[in-house]
Amino acid sequence: MDLETSPWLSNPADAPAQPLHGSQSARVAIVGAGLAGLATAYYLSQTIAGDDIVVLDAKRVGAGASGRTTGMLGPEVGGTITALRKRFGGEVAAQMFDATLQAVALLTRLIEHERLACDLEVTGQFKVAATAAQARSLEKQASTFRELGFGIAYLEASALAAQIGFGNYLGAIHFPRAAMFSPNRLCQALKQLLMARGVRLHEYSAVSAIDRGRPVTLTVPQGTIRAENVVVATNGYSGGMGILRSRIIPLQTHVIVTQPLTAEQLRMLGWHGRQAIIESRNYFNYYRLTPDNRILFGGGPAIYRRAPGDWRAGATDIFERRVWQRLRIEFDRTFPALAAVAVEGRWAGTMGFTLDRLPVVGRLHDRAPIFFAGGWCGHGLALCTAAGKHIA
Repeated sequence: MDLETSPWLSNPADAPAQPLHGSQSARVAIVGAGLAGLATAYYLSQTIAGDDIVVLDAKRVGAGASGRTTGMLGPEVGGTITALRKRFGGEVAAQMFDATLQAVALLTRLIEHERLACDLEVTGQFKVAATAAQARSLEKQASTFRELGFGIAYLEASALAAQIGFGNYLGAIHFPRAAMFSPNRLCQALKQLLMARGVRLHEYSAVSAIDRGRPVTLTVPQGTIRAENVVVATNGYSGGMGILRSRIIPLQTHVIVTQPLTAEQLRMLGWHGRQAIIESRNYFNYYRLTPDNRILFGGGPAIYRRAPGDWRAGATDIFERRVWQRLRIEFDRTFPALAAVAVEGRWAGTMGFTLDRLPVVGRLHDRAPIFFAGGWCGHGLALCTAAGKHIA
């Protein structure tokens, strides 16, 4: 199927940046112009000259996961807070969750400070329970949050129904520090900001080889660049360059988008605060309203999307069709009153996951100045921005 169907990616207002031609040099070269790469370049440009920074992308800015995400910005990393406390202890679990809250605030401040036009809405987020077992799990998470000093509340079914009048959920935990935005608009705005600062940004410049010398040499179809430092921010696409092939697992997730809802349909839903919704089951759905009141609805089983040259099997067309059918069924179960609402678009995107559900951030090689940031496991919007600042 054609994966270039995300409405975020359609009709970008700006012309493509020119591909890299010839031989160039840089203090820092960044591979990947998604949000992680752009954030790294942004924070670097606050401390070094813009023309010392080069950003390369195989396609367009934001064409990977950053431009395909539903744009739901929220906290959490590595699983539930109860699982984190069991695995790492209360002090470390609290530090980890607090870091994700700070990451949400960091990206929100960046957008507001630079006045980046990306439809930012600070709405909060609900993680909801559809079964009694899920409700008990969420209650335990809320209790753990309280014990660790966080004001994350649990809402019983009646209190939740006053906030959202659909789904028949049995309860939820509420993350007040969460937001939504149009991700590709953010990427395009950052692109323009970086280029205005003198950052050399080249689209359609796929890196085919990385020579780990000093300086590091990157090869693209029509040239090379020698850099004192390299940051690889290619997330689920990293295996195609032979990077962390056994560590970063590329999984394809799926989203549908409806026609705009009418004022009466919105009133009937009772979605008063426009909060983003995440279900708490294993194969979970997640959804939100767009600025023009469409419902973006993602979820269903993820599909392993193999990198070029990988011997493992990828998805079949038949299985993928079943995923799309499953997603519409899930939508109708969640919004039975909207069964007549048409689905006007659908798209997929490849994200990077890890077996331990923790991202990979840091130096790739002891003997070469090459750094990596990826494996966000679905929490990339907040985490990759914080990681970009950390690496910078």
